[in-house]
Amino acid sequence: MILDEILDDFEGILNSCSVDGVQKVVSCLCSSENKICENTLELIFKKVAEVIGRFGSDAPYDCVANVLKYCRKHYPENLLQYSKNLLASDMKNPFLAQEIYSLCFNDELIFNNAKEEALEFLMSGLTYGEFQSGNDKIEFDYVLEELKKDLTSPWKNYTCFPSQVRAVCLNALSSNIKSDDILKDLKELLIQKSIEISTKKPRYFKNSPHHRLKLRVICALAVLHRNENIRFWDSRLLKTVFDENNQTDVTLIAERIVAMTIPKDVLLELVSKLPTMTASTQVSLLSMCFMFCKINNDKALSQQFIQTFLPYTMGQNFITRLNAQITIYYLLTLFEITEYEMIKTAILDSFKTQTNQEVNLLKLNESIQHTVWSKDGCLDDECLFGVMYSLDTPVDEFYFGLAVLMYSFDPNGSKFCQRMITADDTIYDSRKKIYAPAPPPEEQKLDEFAITSNVQRKANPIQVSTDFKVFQEDYEEDEKEMIVVASLIDKIPNLGGIARTCEVLGIENLVISSLKFCEGTEFRNVSMTAEKYLNLSEMKPKFLQNYLIEKKTQGYSIVGAEQTSNSVNFISFKFPKKCVLVLGHEKEEFLQIYWDYWTMLWKYLRLELYGL
Repeated sequence: MILDEILDDFEGILNSCSVDGVQKVVSCLCSSENKICENTLELIFKKVAEVIGRFGSDAPYDCVANVLKYCRKHYPENLLQYSKNLLASDMKNPFLAQEIYSLCFNDELIFNNAKEEALEFLMSGLTYGEFQSGNDKIEFDYVLEELKKDLTSPWKNYTCFPSQVRAVCLNALSSNIKSDDILKDLKELLIQKSIEISTKKPRYFKNSPHHRLKLRVICALAVLHRNENIRFWDSRLLKTVFDENNQTDVTLIAERIVAMTIPKDVLLELVSKLPTMTASTQVSLLSMCFMFCKINNDKALSQQFIQTFLPYTMGQNFITRLNAQITIYYLLTLFEITEYEMIKTAILDSFKTQTNQEVNLLKLNESIQHTVWSKDGCLDDECLFGVMYSLDTPVDEFYFGLAVLMYSFDPNGSKFCQRMITADDTIYDSRKKIYAPAPPPEEQKLDEFAITSNVQRKANPIQVSTDFKVFQEDYEEDEKEMIVVASLIDKIPNLGGIARTCEVLGIENLVISSLKFCEGTEFRNVSMTAEKYLNLSEMKPKFLQNYLIEKKTQGYSIVGAEQTSNSVNFISFKFPKKCVLVLGHEKEEFLQIYWDYWTMLWKYLRLELYGL
């Protein structure tokens, strides 16, 4: 069927808004060399957008590719606007976004008519992807865990990851867009975006939306600086490096960008101000000095830096001392400076003679600032992956399109990621936690501490519950029953914390001295609505002895929380099936003011706390 025959009944076919009808029109459109009128093409785009909006991930995405190809050929000036309209039909659909961005930025055609709008559209692709939280995040992490276990898992078709959309746009920066003017304008937009994020919310949590957005912007800047013509100095980048509120992965990537672009005289001026800087700023400057010497192969400058940094190895701040020692050690190793061999030996011996020798040597030999490097010093995939993976960046933020997980069925997967999994001679082998077999029991504790000793990590429900089944068919009812008695506690915020702890640990019964405590804001601010999910009951302290006697006759074991000569460590204690846990007063010792209770207690538990 030729295009003219289709157009005779064109409106009837498209108004049905059926998948078959739209596919038929689009396929004939692409097979024809004829140029249809602009109004007709606009109507086709409108109907394709309706089909996408109705069918979501089940929509025929070949229609999107074909109609955009036709538009590129006959109406290139409208390509940007039609692409925006299509993407707006289902912004959250990464399948659709990947098709659109890959066709729009296959070359520089889209920049010919509306350069500024095209740059903004590219920026939206570089930062594409929602920031998941709550149940959506738990579900996504579960899919990733299944993929890690089996790369041929049926979960591989579960979704198209947003990081793959960002990978398309980043690939355009490094391969498809050749114009230096376009790339320079994009660099300006990215720097402005980074400053805007910092100004809007200076302080932010790890893995928060602000952190993820800033990480995507800094990764785009890193890829952009692979082009030698874009490696010009911009002093605004120092704001990102010296911003003490930034997360570590953002700071480390920014340090490498600055080290590649900063003029030597500017760096020396910063080094002269080293005594007046804060500890975190000093650490960043030490790292940049090492990177600068490595990138430029400047042995003379490294000797100058060693002389400058030596006093800081005995500085007041521990972080400054440690990083000064490590930086000097790596400068001496890199340039094989023999006249300072005694200093290098002394630094190495200091790491060996301290406690936890293996851990200290791992910190020295696997310092991220000094070991995660590409051969030419630029920020290639290998370097960025090393930084992000070493700092436990969420795997869905890796802009490689998750090739590290799906390389076996992704023909466009990063070659580095394939080598990362199979090679035995890369510096990242010790961090292959998701593919490497479990180490022997005697090595597990050391390995875990070595990799994460200086990294703050938050618990993930999927990672914590290793044998947890999301869809559990057979539910075995737990016959254990515990009653927590907090009648002796009179501080309301403490009672709120106890209620919250009971709800989190699955303890259903809590006894307090007065239910009126639950009505105040002091209690609720701490309990976080836990009282709604507990069986709360009231028992005055003067009636507590009779209450415990009654529970003991019902078969409950009475356990007290108190440190005595015969108390048992809470962690090693195995609770009986029916148990009443009695909590003492915050200040007074249990046995001194409640002597009458001690005879009926079966066990005493202690919770050991250690301070530095």
